[in-house]
Amino acid sequence: MVHGIALEAHAQNMILVHEEGWPKRVIVRDFHESVEYVEEFVKHPNSIPNFASLHPKFEEAEVNEWYWMSSLKALKELLLDTVFVYHLSELSYLLEELYGFKERTFYSLHRDKIIQHFKQQTDWVNRLERLDLFSEDIDAESLLKEKTL
Repeated sequence: MVHGIALEAHAQNMILVHEEGWPKRVIVRDFHESVEYVEEFVKHPNSIPNFASLHPKFEEAEVNEWYWMSSLKALKELLLDTVFVYHLSELSYLLEELYGFKERTFYSLHRDKIIQHFKQQTDWVNRLERLDLFSEDIDAESLLKEKTL
């Protein structure tokens, strides 16, 4: 997210690599339409491709239809949905059920690590503040809601 780009990798497309029981990295795949950004938030805007030159279909594309999003709020929702609601919630549930590791402690540790990570890079602090990741309420897409075609 520090570069202003979010990946929407669904759980079946994400692998957490462990070394001696500790997470070391994440492997993600299958990003068909799930690399998202807000132009004003991209750290290196000159690196944004000219999508219309890649395929004519992009010429008429609306904001929020393909890769570019309309607002930081939309980007934040994508990040929080993907990482916290659909990935980490499963892990926190298993840790509490199987090992008694409280969900509140799990998320507090994540919050503290995110803050620590951003503070180590002083040019990132402003970006974290703009995203407002730690607001009390978030909007999440319902995966159980009936979809209309």
